[in-house]
Amino acid sequence: MKKTLIPGCLLILTTIAVLWWNRPITGHQVQTVRIAISTTPLSAPLIIASHLGLFDAQDLRVELLPVRGGNKTFDMMINDHVDMATSSESVVMFNAFSRDDFSVLASFATSNNDVKLIGLKPLGQTSAPALVGKRIGVVSGSASEFFLYSFSILSGESSPGVVIGYKAIEELAPALLAGDVDAVSIWEPHAFQLLDSLGNRGFHFPARGYYNLSFNLLAKRNTAISPQIQARVLRALAQAIQYINDNPELSRKTVGEYLQLSDDELKHTWPDYVFSLTLDNTLIANMLIQAHWATQSGYTSILQVPDFRRFVDSRALSALEQSNTPGDGL
Repeated sequence: MKKTLIPGCLLILTTIAVLWWNRPITGHQVQTVRIAISTTPLSAPLIIASHLGLFDAQDLRVELLPVRGGNKTFDMMINDHVDMATSSESVVMFNAFSRDDFSVLASFATSNNDVKLIGLKPLGQTSAPALVGKRIGVVSGSASEFFLYSFSILSGESSPGVVIGYKAIEELAPALLAGDVDAVSIWEPHAFQLLDSLGNRGFHFPARGYYNLSFNLLAKRNTAISPQIQARVLRALAQAIQYINDNPELSRKTVGEYLQLSDDELKHTWPDYVFSLTLDNTLIANMLIQAHWATQSGYTSILQVPDFRRFVDSRALSALEQSNTPGDGL
């Protein structure tokens, strides 16, 4: 009985300590902020911030709207259904060719093993089937698409196969099972779920480190949410990230419950995630590399690569970094 009570008491005390340290800031008008988040463990900082009341402590009434995929969250933001959105840098890169009315406020998570290439093993085959001539399903305009090309180049393949684009991540698994494609480029947690459903029929192409994905918080440039309010959102995320790094198992459990994922699924992928609040030249360099691929591969007819420095808005993060105590300057 005592062994059961001790972990529960520690969880309660830890939560109380976090809430006390980040207790509400007086003098701020409560601001409602709607954020579309992709249903991936990479969104953990927002899920934890909401769960622990860290947004409330910043006088923010944050509404999280979970959807499948950063391309969908981006569209919700552009269409003014939400104030902010989470997405990979690939979604930013693809959309930067056609519009410039949005910005990246910060990166908050990275993974070098989130997107995976999964295929069906032919009967009796135990090695990875070649991609040449194969039909490969991707989510168009997303990390799924760029990962396939990264994998092809780093694997020494002359061609990524016949690429078949889909609009939504949930279309990929049925396409593979129906035989419409031979392999799919798919991100977590959908990759784990697909491999689990395939059993010994499925094959995962080894590709750890082939593509380092970053997850970012975006906003429209003409948003009504000021940089000062954005900084309060980032403060809550910074506190959530600290909590995640200090309490990985408790955080994993909370994220799993929110995303309705089994602990087995999250245990499989959680070590791949690095949570940190940043906004540096690495992000710009990654998007620049991807943009050069987009122009050379014929993805876009626009030959001029966007100046990605124009898509980075550091005002909110700078305001946060200049503030030494909760509320100063915010």
